[in-house]
Amino acid sequence: MTVMASPLSGSSSLTLNFVISLAELLVSNQCDSAITQGANKAEFDTLCSIVQLTKSKPEISKPDNTATTEANALQQLNLTLAPPEWRQLLKDGKEYRTTVPDARKDDNVWKARWTSWITAAKESDLKEQQDTILKLAGADGLTMEQKARLRTALLPLAEEAQALQDTLTAEFPPTKFTAVDSAQSTLKAAVYGKADASDSALDANMLFKTAALANIQAACEGEGASHTTSTVVASILCLCAKGSGGIEGACVSRQTYSQTWSTIKTDHQSAWNEIQNHCNQPGPAKFPASKLEEIMNRMKGQLHTDGTKAYLGSFLQTNCDGNSGNGICVKYRNGHETATAIYEVPWIAKIMTLAGQLAQAEQDGAAAAAIAASIAKIKQTAYTLAVAAKSTTGQHTTIVQASLTETDKQKDENEKQKKQFEIIKQQEKCKENCKWDSNTENTGDHCKVNGEELTKKRKYGTSGPSAW
Repeated sequence: MTVMASPLSGSSSLTLNFVISLAELLVSNQCDSAITQGANKAEFDTLCSIVQLTKSKPEISKPDNTATTEANALQQLNLTLAPPEWRQLLKDGKEYRTTVPDARKDDNVWKARWTSWITAAKESDLKEQQDTILKLAGADGLTMEQKARLRTALLPLAEEAQALQDTLTAEFPPTKFTAVDSAQSTLKAAVYGKADASDSALDANMLFKTAALANIQAACEGEGASHTTSTVVASILCLCAKGSGGIEGACVSRQTYSQTWSTIKTDHQSAWNEIQNHCNQPGPAKFPASKLEEIMNRMKGQLHTDGTKAYLGSFLQTNCDGNSGNGICVKYRNGHETATAIYEVPWIAKIMTLAGQLAQAEQDGAAAAAIAASIAKIKQTAYTLAVAAKSTTGQHTTIVQASLTETDKQKDENEKQKKQFEIIKQQEKCKENCKWDSNTENTGDHCKVNGEELTKKRKYGTSGPSAW
């Protein structure tokens, strides 16, 4: 058994090695018989299945990198729940900043999240937008305290979702799926010789590789990248069109022809019109990546050899010249020993390469879909928490209310702070939780408790607006 290495790599499922075994595939010398009707039907059906796929699309999911993401929705919700001063941090006056503020330019979190924050902020800037965001999440009607508690719960979820979204964007860009988008064009190029051709609009100069066709043998024999039979349609014409010494119905029993093989390229459209009627049955609307591999494996099994050359179609002796006593076939010179003699044939190379690309895209699409599902699940968890936040009453609410009205303990703390501040006599030492109430003097009894700052911390937490 001779094994020919495949040009594809990185996908064990696509080892389309053209294995031609003398023991299994060696054609018998049938010089005493002639090729009969339907002799090439199996090969014809295989090639037709490729033609049919030119009307289909790959069944491969791709991540949508253009739509508003689930992670973005959580960022919008998170920002809408926050007090107004948090949104103001993203602005320079009335307009949103284009770059990270100088005070945060060395903050890796801000640098990493800046684009997503600004995008979310701009898309949730208007009150109407904010009302819609809260309603969609089930967070409409929340009190200030309920919003504060919900936002604390959502912060890690929003970060997790954004991290997953960043992974999705970085690891599965649109460029990983270009083969999916261009699959039909690639298939048409393999079948017809150019991406904008069709069954009814063949380009006569693109079906066969050579400029002129002396006879059937010249059209249907060759090897590798220079093989004259460079398209699927050309291969079908070699197997099915009736030559002067051939038979009618080599591919379809009881088929009759008004058109026969011609060395004039423009005649091939008429010949194809008759043949493709038996080939153009509706194919699937979509096909899995494995479909191309399955077709090429089937074709591999239909190749046979005389010990040196390989053949697709019926071969008895001498050449693939269209004569029913010799061969109605495609010949691949050196196809028994040299892998490139077959897999570098233009249409075969295109199909094999596309098969490998689609298999990889299918794997990438599944991985991307799993990440997208995780993000969607996080969003659903966040929305569930938003609905539950409406019933957040009792102990938590009481504690929050107490913090707003000032408990006895807080009064004691404030008195202590007040006494500490009164000891401070210099403006530059009057800092945290305090303010200097004089605009003209830098010393004296002017350091006072900043009640507004303390109230903010009790409402929104000790981290203040800087904790995005």
